[in-house]
Amino acid sequence: MKSSKFIPIVGGGEFASAIAYYLWKAHLPVVMAVSEYEIHLRRPVCFGEAAKTGKKQIEDVTAILITADHLAGIDKESPAGKWHKAIQFQQENNNLPLFLLEELPEFLEIFHPDFLINTVHSAESSFGIDAASLVVGLYPGHQPGENCHVAVETRLNNWLGSAYHQVPPEQPEIDLHLFRKTFDQVNSPLEGVFVATKEIGEAIEVNEALGTIQNIEIRSPYKGQVWGLVHSGKIVFPRQPLALIYDGHSEDKYNSFDFRQRAVAGAVLKEIFQFQIE
Repeated sequence: MKSSKFIPIVGGGEFASAIAYYLWKAHLPVVMAVSEYEIHLRRPVCFGEAAKTGKKQIEDVTAILITADHLAGIDKESPAGKWHKAIQFQQENNNLPLFLLEELPEFLEIFHPDFLINTVHSAESSFGIDAASLVVGLYPGHQPGENCHVAVETRLNNWLGSAYHQVPPEQPEIDLHLFRKTFDQVNSPLEGVFVATKEIGEAIEVNEALGTIQNIEIRSPYKGQVWGLVHSGKIVFPRQPLALIYDGHSEDKYNSFDFRQRAVAGAVLKEIFQFQIE
């Protein structure tokens, strides 16, 4: 790859983390901008968890959060120099660098990246198509030609992983004839602090409690394995996704990216290399 500039990935959820993982494995200089306020259900496959804990490992890749203390500890350097050294230090130690989302404007102003991958919905993003020479977004949350140059299909349909350089003429919805629904989702029925009684990876029966909100048991209407769960102690709101229940055979694949994330990550990688060739 000709450019040695850092490639920021905005967001720390499943898709962002899969993209970061596979670009990192392809030896591209990726960094992630994550928010401590993001809610991750499938926490085992979300590098964004490092915003709370400072570190997050997925398989053989470890992400480290660069903090203000890291930057302050680098003497006799300009702000750009501090950023560069802090990121490079983590990369040289085989760690995937992360920083907090509120620092992204400064990062963009300093580094003017060639590429930017945005996984945060366009309605919640403070930047758009001019943020880099190639901005890749996730469809349908991003529209090609409006807030990104290329949008990658993320929904369960025959176009999963397709790259749209313009808004597609058709708007295909989820096609359950071709794709099995991946998870049954449990939503919160009320507002309050969620206290979990289950852990990700555990089996659950119909009508068994996932946890409590305001001392009221929140029971699962589904039988299966818990693949996603809100952090215990988190304030949740009515109709907010609370848990993901996988109804297949119990296994340890909840720790791995699924076919959706791999398809999207592969499409992003292809677009970056294609842009370089052209």
